[in-house]
Amino acid sequence: MQNYVRRAALALRSGASSFVVNAQQRTTSVNNFPVRAYAASGESPVPLISTAVGSRTTSLAECFQRLSQINAEIKESRQLRLGGKEVKMFLTVGATEADLKKALDSMEFSYVEVEKARDTMQDIKGPYCETSPLLPFVRRIQLRAPYTKAIEMKITDLMCKQGVTISHLDQYRSGKDIIMEGIAHMPTGVAEFPKLDEAIFVQNLEKEGIMVKEFSKIVGNPVNK
Repeated sequence: MQNYVRRAALALRSGASSFVVNAQQRTTSVNNFPVRAYAASGESPVPLISTAVGSRTTSLAECFQRLSQINAEIKESRQLRLGGKEVKMFLTVGATEADLKKALDSMEFSYVEVEKARDTMQDIKGPYCETSPLLPFVRRIQLRAPYTKAIEMKITDLMCKQGVTISHLDQYRSGKDIIMEGIAHMPTGVAEFPKLDEAIFVQNLEKEGIMVKEFSKIVGNPVNK
């Protein structure tokens, strides 16, 4: 079981996001996809990436509070729910590997790993083939909302109940807000859920206090690219 969990965590780390060695954020563009990266800086502390796997018992807020107690400055965080398990990842500076592992081990996680962040850019989702019949239903989204307990579950549930499939989602904190960026697939209307009026869908999110910063169509790349 431990080997299975370890493989799942490694797959998430390599497939969902990877990080660059420092704490100064900048933005680049690859294949027209926004990519977050960290510029190199010899004066910055070496950032550490912590991966914690467990059940739905420990909220991000609890993790943030525990990490702040050991002077860990959180640069970014990620959370993925799948099959009754949660994987949480934290990019931090200021705390040692031993302190981070001790803090996370004291919480309700079945697996914890702490190591230095790799010197690579974040992986991107896509590119999508421009001839794909599903391309017209793919949207790039960026949402922002005041952070409250279980806010990420509230947002994803609101979308999924209307037939929106979230295939890729990154989340991180910015001040008192939570920001969620990713790829969503709108319902095609040929299965269980009818097509959505996207303007009304966005309005419904905003009525719940969720700021929709981006909701745009994906431009596909040629099949031979």
